[in-house]
Amino acid sequence: MSEIRKSEERASQIVEEEEAFKELSEAAEAFMQVKKIERRRDDLLHKLSRFYVDNYDLIVVEALKVENMKRNHNLSAQISDASWSKFLHYLSYKAERAGKTVVRVSPRGTSEGLSWDDTPRDRISAFRILKGGLKKLGQGLPPSEPLRGDLYATSP
Repeated sequence: MSEIRKSEERASQIVEEEEAFKELSEAAEAFMQVKKIERRRDDLLHKLSRFYVDNYDLIVVEALKVENMKRNHNLSAQISDASWSKFLHYLSYKAERAGKTVVRVSPRGTSEGLSWDDTPRDRISAFRILKGGLKKLGQGLPPSEPLRGDLYATSP
């Protein structure tokens, strides 16, 4: 009788080990999927940062406080997924190696006076960011006509 009981216990142990192995395999598969996504994201960030460094001598970006933005629980996952900090890191070190300039400007005022339904909102904000970067470098913008009204007048 004791041999039957030992066989039953061993069979039960084997079933438990198989279940544990299956769970571990599923966790490993999920981990590998996450790593695959991370590698794809990093590849995109490297290619994008390389594009900007290869095509522009001056790159002006907003000095966003990503860690503070992550505190917004509604947006934290999307902000982390966007990898903004990593992109800026790649951009900065590649620009430095290539002798290009990256300037970070305060985001304050870059979208001031603009509503979400403003069609040229992004273009106006980009212009203001560039203006702030040139100002930080002690340069000015070449003379040009604003898109509309005096929207460019707000300095970042």
